[in-house]
Amino acid sequence: MLKARIREGLSEQELELEIQEIAALGRRELLLARTEIEMAKIDVAVEEQQRTKEEAELNKRSQIDRYKRPCDLPTGFKGFPQCKLGTRKLEGASTAIIVPGC
Repeated sequence: MLKARIREGLSEQELELEIQEIAALGRRELLLARTEIEMAKIDVAVEEQQRTKEEAELNKRSQIDRYKRPCDLPTGFKGFPQCKLGTRKLEGASTAIIVPGC
């Protein structure tokens, strides 16, 4: 394309403007590419955050489902009959916590 413009007899000034236009176009494309990359990074971060939130909710539900009787649930769960309190070490817990005991 530039060769054709040179053949048309463009002056040095016109050629310089043509070169600047090409460079500006390249910068715009580069800026657009960078913007797309940044948007993709944000999308990935949001998806990861959503996945983490969903996993936490799933883990919470599976922990509740693991306990067979209401008295086996850790304290803090509402709506269950209160039994006498005792201490018990739960699976995966590093320390014993107070849980309702039957």
